[in-house]
Amino acid sequence: MKYYRTMCLGLLSGCLIAAGCSQKREESNIESANSDKSTESTGTNAEGIESYFPAGTASDSCSQGIVNLSSLWRTDTDLSVYANQEDGSPQTEQKTGVLKKDAEFRVTRVATFPVGDSDPDRVYGQLADGQGWTVLYNRQEEDSLATLKEGSKWAQNIPTKLRAESRLLVKPDGSPVKEKTTTDQILTNLETGADDTIWAKTDDGYYRLYSEDGSGFFTPIDGVVEGQPNEDTSLSQIYAAQLLQGTFQNFNKELCWGYVLCDLDGTGHPELLIINGGLESDQTVGVYGATDQLLSHKADGTFTASNSLLYQDAQPGLLRFTNRNDQKTVTRISMENGKLKEKELDSGEVSKLDLQKLNKVTFGNINDQKGLEAVKNLTLGEVFPNHDFSGNGNAESKPDVKEMEPSSRIWGLQYDMVIRSDHDRKSGKLGTMPEGSQITITREYDNGSETWGLLEQGGWICLKDADMVYAIPADEKSPVNESPVEDSWRQIYRETLTTIASDPKYDSYSDYDPSWYLWSDSGYNVPMLVVKTGICEADYKLEFYIASDGEAQKVAETSAGHATFYSTGMTGQFDRLMAHMGVEAIDRLTLSNGNLSSEQISYRTDVLDYQTPAGTQWDFLPIHAFR
Repeated sequence: MKYYRTMCLGLLSGCLIAAGCSQKREESNIESANSDKSTESTGTNAEGIESYFPAGTASDSCSQGIVNLSSLWRTDTDLSVYANQEDGSPQTEQKTGVLKKDAEFRVTRVATFPVGDSDPDRVYGQLADGQGWTVLYNRQEEDSLATLKEGSKWAQNIPTKLRAESRLLVKPDGSPVKEKTTTDQILTNLETGADDTIWAKTDDGYYRLYSEDGSGFFTPIDGVVEGQPNEDTSLSQIYAAQLLQGTFQNFNKELCWGYVLCDLDGTGHPELLIINGGLESDQTVGVYGATDQLLSHKADGTFTASNSLLYQDAQPGLLRFTNRNDQKTVTRISMENGKLKEKELDSGEVSKLDLQKLNKVTFGNINDQKGLEAVKNLTLGEVFPNHDFSGNGNAESKPDVKEMEPSSRIWGLQYDMVIRSDHDRKSGKLGTMPEGSQITITREYDNGSETWGLLEQGGWICLKDADMVYAIPADEKSPVNESPVEDSWRQIYRETLTTIASDPKYDSYSDYDPSWYLWSDSGYNVPMLVVKTGICEADYKLEFYIASDGEAQKVAETSAGHATFYSTGMTGQFDRLMAHMGVEAIDRLTLSNGNLSSEQISYRTDVLDYQTPAGTQWDFLPIHAFR
């Protein structure tokens, strides 16, 4: 089982470093607290114990982890601070404070709102102290609002999607990237270029964060979808899922920044400790994995780490050395029978501690999952032997389903294929893989009409159904797909898209190549082809085609300028959100007997935060992705 962040941009794998306080010291981020001290005994603990406590810090000091994960800025003018709404977006009608001109501040992530809006007017920065958001760029302002002083020390891994006008360069102010890239980019850091221009660094190159012409990116619709865990799922997979939940919660007001593995109960498998909090005085650690509550994303307990340093000694658990307002305490933290316990040590117990053998616990970047390698060979069946997995997607709970034994086999894709969160076409879309890709399938799932394969890196791909074979084992010959279904509407739509894309006007406007969406609940007996065409954002329109009598017949068309579209769950209906320059209009369109009619749901002006219809957003794909 795996969990993923998913959005219109596709699959994101979990990313980079971590920590481990497992029993293999050489694989962990637990350092010797004594590495720079003499190894000779001090004689009494009283003489050396002071150095094990943290120094006193101001209550508004950022935690070191947040400092590592954030970029440093300076205001060029007074900037308003906006509170977080429940969905994590800024409440622009509620100011909570002001950043004065020339003040320095830290930003944990950049984003645009509403998410999914491909032409945003503002770029926001999430403040590292947890106070909310401020505006880093406003298209309506001629003067600079803030200057980037330095990027983050740790990779930030922020999902972004390039606007049509943006270009990836090999370096700031450099030449364009020659390799073919996607508009879906993971922002890992920020850098400055000539004239203090600000550039977003990704694995593929660099793009301008914003310029006088607008932002270089927009924030895609984001979320977390999950598959089902079973007894063969590795502990590292579900721990990675929990970290991903933490990074997603950061968008919803949490500030999870680090993690470490540590055995708190002496069972031999380490628990996952996730720390959050922007300020040193507001650090909280959640403990996961001591019980099977982990499978429901529930913590076994939490404890404070504010103004504290954590150490591990020979006993299971941790020692917390706290210095709060010069009041110093030592507390032992452990798990007993699935319950988190904290016991403050008295002076006699503290005097018996062997300080020379304490190892300092260091939390690593929550975006870097390499620290989970230590538990990749542990399965959930081994860790939770008494848990009933029959309700977690096993074959026993669905007698009409055949779930094959785990295996590892290389397959070749015959077509461009969608990666989904589960073995079901209605499950969440995680991304795509192109025709010709070699994929490793670790498990197969056959429901009688379709066979699905679980990818080694997570996510499911349909291998075959009643009509088509989409992938074949690499050691077998490719079958000939001869299907009347394929030769009907699929082939008709493929030819239609090829014809539309061949229009010479797109030679000069390659950034606006046509894209398509298959509308499955249009009310017709086959999916309806919806094609987005146009040579600029304002020129976009949707054309609706249905395969009938051996050809694609155009049924209707409607405007798509500055618009996104959403399913309603009702046959023949969809919603359109048109939002631009502070004007918002939401219409419900109905297709009936070949006629497309619209009814206005709402209309607003001077809007700062656009609404988003409740349905699933239509995800338009490029022509070459239609197979």
